[in-house]
Amino acid sequence: MLIKKKKKIIKVINGNDGMAYVNYFWEGVPINNEINDYSNGFTISRNFYDNDGEKFDEKNVKSGNTFWLEVIVSPTSKNINRVENIALTQILPSGWEIENLRLTNTNTPNWINEKSNKANVSYTDIRDDRVMWFFDHTREKEYRFYVKINAVSKGEFDFPGTNLEAMYDNNYRAYKKGYRVKVN
Repeated sequence: MLIKKKKKIIKVINGNDGMAYVNYFWEGVPINNEINDYSNGFTISRNFYDNDGEKFDEKNVKSGNTFWLEVIVSPTSKNINRVENIALTQILPSGWEIENLRLTNTNTPNWINEKSNKANVSYTDIRDDRVMWFFDHTREKEYRFYVKINAVSKGEFDFPGTNLEAMYDNNYRAYKKGYRVKVN
């Protein structure tokens, strides 16, 4: 199959000596947000907070805002004692970016340290568009995971769902549905 790409030349003329700024917008193939929540062994919930630890409306943010995503993983039964090799994945909307605290050598705020009950995380993989936590569930309680986010690009974007799976045991899986968000 031969795919031909058409080129468009756009010429911008600035009628004065001032600076000219260009915003470039495009649309892509939307993700499927029609998958419903499900839980086998674990449930997932999400909360968003501003830098002071106050609840934050993530569905309508301003470009330049910084906020925190909290992902909570809870067992559905008190009989779940140990589940190894769990992968928790959160992909972000295109208009958001992760602020990797490991690169800036920045600590998490005190309000997170007070709420957090450290999961037995063996590895955290932070990429441009997603964060993945790999951990073992070793107690009968919930775990909280945090990521700092910056809203950067204006537009409407799909916030993908949050996915959890025990990599070697299909009895433990969970999914929290995504939705549409806006950056002004």
